[in-house]
Amino acid sequence: MSKNSFLIDMLTSKMGLEVAEAEAFITAMFKVVNEGLKEDKLVKIKGLGTFKLTKVNARESVDVNTGERIVI
Repeated sequence: MSKNSFLIDMLTSKMGLEVAEAEAFITAMFKVVNEGLKEDKLVKIKGLGTFKLTKVNARESVDVNTGERIVI
């Protein structure tokens, strides 16, 4: 099952799209958002939200799988 399965399921059930069509739409949408973030560091999608890249300082955390302390 893909990471986008929830969105694909919603498109197939609510909009009547075939699974392949929904997958193609989701893939294209995220490609456009990704390209917009690379170019402008900000993407606004009316009704969905605003995506932006911000620089943050490194901080220490814990890997939940191993318990190892890591810097993220």
